[in-house]
Amino acid sequence: MEQVSKSKWNTKSSIEDPEREQKILADVAVKARELGLSPQWVQHFFRLQMEASKQVQYQLFAEWHETSQAQFPEVLDLKTAIRPRLDSLDDKILAAMKANWSTLSLRGANQQLQGCEVPTKFPKAMAFALTPLTDRSSETTGIAPASTRAKP
Repeated sequence: MEQVSKSKWNTKSSIEDPEREQKILADVAVKARELGLSPQWVQHFFRLQMEASKQVQYQLFAEWHETSQAQFPEVLDLKTAIRPRLDSLDDKILAAMKANWSTLSLRGANQQLQGCEVPTKFPKAMAFALTPLTDRSSETTGIAPASTRAKP
C-alpha cells in the first residue's frame, strides 16, 4: 500500500475509488461462485481488505501532510504497474480460500488467530484486514456485515 499511496500522492489522486471497488467486488463474486465459495463472504473479505488498504493510505497521507512531503522520486505508475500486480493477487487469494475453506468456514480460523500479536504500524488497517477471519461470518453463506466504512 505504500507504493499505491506514493503514486496517489504524486498524482494528487483520491484515496477513494468507488467504481474500481465495485468492479473488484463484482469480479470476485463471479470467481467465488465458479470456485464453489460463498460470494457474499468473499465480497465481505475483499471489502475489508480494501478498507484496510484505505486506512493505510489515509494514515500515510496524514503523515505526509504533516511533514509537507514533496513528490516521491521513482514511483511506479498506479494504473500500469501497481494495479496489475494487485489484480493478479485476487486469483491467488481466491485459490487459497478454496484450498483452505474447511479452516476458514469453521471456528478454527478464529481460534488460530486468538492471542496472536501482529506488530504493525497500521493497527486500524490490521483490524479491518483480520475481521473476516475472526467475525465468524464464514460460518454462514449469507452474511450482512455491519457498516465497516473506513474513517480518515
